[in-house]
Amino acid sequence: MGFNLTSLTDYVNQEKSGLIAKSVLGATTLDYIRTISGIKSSQSINILDGADIVAQAGDCAFSPDGSTAITQVFVAVEKVKFNESYCLQDLEEYFTQVFMKPGNPEDMGTPTEALFVESKADNINSWLEKNIWQGDVATGGIFDGLLTYLAGAIDGNPSAATAITSANVIDLVDDMIALQPEKLQLEDDNRLFVSPAVFRLYVQGLVKANLYHYPSVVNGAAPTEMFVPGTNIKLTSTPGLTGSTSMVLSKEDNLVYGTDLLNEEEEFDLFYSRDNRDYRFISEFKAGTAVVFADEVVYFATV
Repeated sequence: MGFNLTSLTDYVNQEKSGLIAKSVLGATTLDYIRTISGIKSSQSINILDGADIVAQAGDCAFSPDGSTAITQVFVAVEKVKFNESYCLQDLEEYFTQVFMKPGNPEDMGTPTEALFVESKADNINSWLEKNIWQGDVATGGIFDGLLTYLAGAIDGNPSAATAITSANVIDLVDDMIALQPEKLQLEDDNRLFVSPAVFRLYVQGLVKANLYHYPSVVNGAAPTEMFVPGTNIKLTSTPGLTGSTSMVLSKEDNLVYGTDLLNEEEEFDLFYSRDNRDYRFISEFKAGTAVVFADEVVYFATV
């Protein structure tokens, strides 16, 4: 709890070059999937399916047939909080002293406070992005991520691949696309979510195969999405899947994130507590996920 200063040496007139925030995963998933706000604990997604229709030959009789199914999927949210405390006097022995206002233990200093706030916001969004996909209550997570809801999904690994490489990734993606239900193939929000590492392997695979359908680097920024050649499916580099070989092909609005207030994970408080003589950081929000139709998702996992 508080500042981790174990990697610093005592102050010896070090360069006043400022603090540099550590790079974090970007929170991108919420730009694509469905978000439902206003959830205090649990909310139902009500599904009406009138697909059971029965055509009859025309005559004067009335013969009712067919049905409409009404079902529900629930989005449950859990409370998430980040509480931290910091004693500014801990900074006095290190280079960080140059950012402290003279004689004022209650003021972190505008440049330091701004960077602190930005870093915390980025890292909380990074944590949220990963847990939207890989959160698992069974292994100590706070809420279950989308991958935990895919037990009933279409098996997207018919070749029983044990690894993803630049040599096999194109075929693996093609196998997944071939398994997508035909009724979904004309939808305009089909997206194939993969980790940044798998996305790069796919681009490398296209290059090696002399298939020049890959996106180019713009202003030094790595591409994050592209259409799978010959399809309307967007292959998307997804930070939340970092470290995972899972690939998920789904309509965007079939994947759900639930919360209380939109962007509430970006709302927090940083203040000086005179009672405790330290800075306090508080961030609290609610989060949860759901998959509406798992049987319409093609899910790849290595064996």
